[in-house]
Parts: sequence; structure tokens; C-alpha cells
Amino acid sequence: MKLFKNALIVILAVVMLCACGGGKTAELPEPDVAQLAENMFAAVELEDELMSIDTAIMGNLYEYDSESIAAAAVYTSSTMSTPEEIAVFKAANADSVEYVEEMVKLRLQNLTFSYEDYQPLEMPKIDNAKIITKGLYTAFIVCADPAPAQEVFEKAFS
Repeated sequence: MKLFKNALIVILAVVMLCACGGGKTAELPEPDVAQLAENMFAAVELEDELMSIDTAIMGNLYEYDSESIAAAAVYTSSTMSTPEEIAVFKAANADSVEYVEEMVKLRLQNLTFSYEDYQPLEMPKIDNAKIITKGLYTAFIVCADPAPAQEVFEKAFS
């Protein structure tokens, strides 16, 4: 009987510790994609004039699948003379996050292919590009100094 009581006390203690320590994990904020991209765009110094593009044009730059992406905002070079780009994508769900990351990596590969011979002096921007994912959100930053835009993106989730 004493063994049963001790076992019951241990089990209750474990259950109580699990209830106190676990529970619901903290959820990340869900910032507006367009506003976040605009804030990131405003934070960086760029050599080129960037323009916002809509989802119809995004399909020309990205392997864009509207079923995998809930929201997107992209600023890209209006002259195409530089690879400078600021983009934010929100995946439709957790299963789509990997798709979005791969889509952005493919865009980076395409920029590399396009600029390595066309404008080799622009390659440091591509080499310094950042792809950052927080929850359902993925940011893509291509510019000389991506740190300010990266900071804006990361602060949106703190």
C-alpha cells in the first residue's frame, strides 16, 4: 500500500510539473506582410530604384504557388541593373514553409546566374543576400548591407 501511495505521489508531481511548464507555447506575432516589407525597404540604403510588384508579376521572378503562399510583398529593381530586392512571404500553413524557402533559394540562384556575367560587380550583393524564416514568414534581402532590413524583420517577431 505504501508503494502505491508513493507511486501515486510521484505521478501527480510529474503531471503537475508538466501542466505548469508546458502548456501552450508562445505564438509568434503575425505582422502585415506588406507593411513589414515596406519597413524593411525603408531601412536599407539602395543604389537602385525599387518598385513594388504584384502577384501576377511575381510569377515571372519566383516559382510562385498561390496555394502555398498566404501573402507576399516584393520590391525589386525597376531597371534590373542591380539585383537589389526586398521580399516577404507568408506561407499558407506550416507545411508550406519549406516550399517558400526553396522558392526563395531558387530566386537567389537565378539572380546569381543572371548577374555573374551580366553585372559581375553586383555579385557581392547576391553573395550577402539573406533568407530568414520566422514561423510562417520568410524574408529575402538582397542589397549591399542587408543588416538593417534583417533587424526590422526580426524585431517584428519579438
